[in-house]
Amino acid sequence: MKLRIQGNSLRVRVSETEVAKFREIGHLEESVVFGPTQKETLNYLLIKSYENTEVTASFSENNITISVPAAIAKDWANSEHNGFEVKLPNGTDKGLKILVEKDLDCIH
Repeated sequence: MKLRIQGNSLRVRVSETEVAKFREIGHLEESVVFGPTQKETLNYLLIKSYENTEVTASFSENNITISVPAAIAKDWANSEHNGFEVKLPNGTDKGLKILVEKDLDCIH
């Protein structure tokens, strides 16, 4: 799973293998370790939620969590749809743009 951060935008790219894992277990997690302590690790998670009806994003205790409603997650993981995009309110005029997409292998 790749995370791209640019301005008020988060773009998550998920490989075909990871899409299959997400379909099976309902979450993916990656980490960037900056140092030896937990405080120096940035975690980013993509999780399927049975509670939310809309995509949400949060940042807490070094965790970026993108929560996807189960219906959207199922449709995305089980179809040819490449991705989904939402703009979330964050107290600024720009909002927070979330883009989750499949990182498909190119066939040449």
